[in-house]
Amino acid sequence: MEQWTALLGVVAWPFVVAFVLVLFRKALRDLLSRDDLSISGPAGITFSARRAVGALVDAEELRRDPSDARSPVSAADAEDQVQEVAGFVRRLGRSPRLLWVDDMPSNIRLERSAIENMGMLVELSTSTKDAQAKLSRRRAYDVVISDMGRPEGPRAGYDLLRWMRDRHDDTPFVVYSSSNAPAHFDEAVREGAVGSTARPQELVDMILRSLRDARARSRWWRTSS
Repeated sequence: MEQWTALLGVVAWPFVVAFVLVLFRKALRDLLSRDDLSISGPAGITFSARRAVGALVDAEELRRDPSDARSPVSAADAEDQVQEVAGFVRRLGRSPRLLWVDDMPSNIRLERSAIENMGMLVELSTSTKDAQAKLSRRRAYDVVISDMGRPEGPRAGYDLLRWMRDRHDDTPFVVYSSSNAPAHFDEAVREGAVGSTARPQELVDMILRSLRDARARSRWWRTSS
């Protein structure tokens, strides 16, 4: 009888945990936002909501253009975005892999911290040549992020993008540079990128949109094949 009781406890425990997570998901979300608490999920995914929110707010403040009439991102806005991204990554069941090309990685330190604490993995590359080598080794990246001007040239970001598209590599490509001009965004889209931005929150939005679109396409292929 004791053996059956122990077995029942082992079998029932995951359902109890799932029930508690659903029942108290708002409380857990608030706890994650208030405290510097890291949670390890499936496939080694690690989240730290407080660190992500802090890094995102600091990055927005650092990048803010005084001439930009839009309101600065609040901690509440950043918290909502972090929870949205972390929730998607949890449902995805793995850490999305990003290749970030920037010849001055120290300039994206805060953005990288925010993204990694939302459960994603960031691999850095400091040149077009190095990025091409990584992409040529058929490493699977979910998104490629690139600055625009590098020692290779003032439009090195587009050079990398064209090189990828010539190789039929359709990995989503986001330009993260110093410009928020609508004309530069439109140009990036014409070149085949998701878009371009200088704002960290918009960068995260573009990454999330790219991941969602890729997941939707994957589901469509599975159901139609």
